[in-house]
Amino acid sequence: MKKSAALFFAILMLTMTAAYAGPSAESIVKKVKKQYTKVKTLSVEFEQKFNWKLAGTSDTITGKMLIKGNTKYRVEMPDNMLITDGNTVWQYSVTNKQVIIDQADKSGSSQMPSDFLLKYADGYAPRLVGEELLNGKKCYVLNLKSITGDDYYQRIKVWIDKKNYLTQKLEQYDINENVNIYTMKSVLQNVPVADAKFRFLVPPGVEIIDLR
Repeated sequence: MKKSAALFFAILMLTMTAAYAGPSAESIVKKVKKQYTKVKTLSVEFEQKFNWKLAGTSDTITGKMLIKGNTKYRVEMPDNMLITDGNTVWQYSVTNKQVIIDQADKSGSSQMPSDFLLKYADGYAPRLVGEELLNGKKCYVLNLKSITGDDYYQRIKVWIDKKNYLTQKLEQYDINENVNIYTMKSVLQNVPVADAKFRFLVPPGVEIIDLR
């Protein structure tokens, strides 16, 4: 009788586990990629924390990123700004009071800042490790490992909002085991953003280095 009860319990647990099984890691990544292709504008407020393993120290900064279409972006951090309207790129250093101006195609601006939100979509093998509540949002948690082992970031851990499939947090582990952590404080999609936000007016007294 006891053996029958134990067997019944084991079958019940297996059935419950199968019923609970959610989407695969691959399908989650696919939905994330699809979601970002539909976004016309993206406004992100983030915190970046970098942990140096060898020194045992860490640095934390906050920033804001605006993206419009496939060519316009604006990244603001306390000491610098990076802005492009798709044709011209401005790299402004607040500390050095200097702005470097270049053509977008020369400066490699095709590498969008939003790429770090999607980097794990290519070149990494994803594995779904569970679900967590992050800043009040229910998230899928994925571990990703470099397929070739040649990537600078060998491992990545990512939190994906279950509701809208937008990235909420990233932990990137580089080849030296330093950890780069991005936490999204706010992620808004398809908010109105004027094109003027993607052009830079040089403040008085700022050195201009024009490489065009």
